Amino acid sequence: MAPAQALKSGQLLDAATREGYETIDELIAAVGFGHLSTAQVVGKLAAHASVSPPVEEPTSSAKVSGTKNLSKGIQVKGARDLLMQLSRCCNPVPGDKILGYITRGRGLTIHAVDCPNLEALDYDRARLVEVEWDIATPGHHPVKIAVIAADKTGVLANVSSAIAECHANISRAEIITREDRKAELDFVVEIADTAHLNRVLKAIERVEGVITARRVRSWQEKS
Repeated sequence: MAPAQALKSGQLLDAATREGYETIDELIAAVGFGHLSTAQVVGKLAAHASVSPPVEEPTSSAKVSGTKNLSKGIQVKGARDLLMQLSRCCNPVPGDKILGYITRGRGLTIHAVDCPNLEALDYDRARLVEVEWDIATPGHHPVKIAVIAADKTGVLANVSSAIAECHANISRAEIITREDRKAELDFVVEIADTAHLNRVLKAIERVEGVITARRVRSWQEKS
């Protein structure tokens, strides 16, 4: 059976259904993202045809449609269950505007739209994918917070208490004292979204002796 006949006969849609996808677009997107191999698709088609039709592997720029919920609380236009990871360079959290980038062999990497690395990726815009946070899937996300405070007794305990009162867990805390009698406090805090993060930062700023408190991402140098 010719490839065109296989498409018209509904065999490709049957193959998509057997793999758990609702449309042919979702099946094609899954292959494009690397979640499903062309060999698997061909095998499904060959099982229902006398001749195995060759299936051309779609390129990473294949258009996809529909919006499906994915793990990690992100919605993306395309198939479900795609290999996906949050970028370490910008560490986006719910509330940040985000974009997906199709990588070779690693699926979809999620960047914040203000991530400087996206400027280097813009030359291949066909591999950028619109994504958004799924607010129906709550979670906790690690965020680095840098605090500058007066170097005095109890400042670390007071800042830690302020964070805890915002129902945010501290997974790491470090303090460095400087010669100018100031202290640098570095935290990794588990937060739900940017609104939660803002509450934490404001609570820290209200602590006596605190000078500044801000979120830090990998490309940002500490002041």
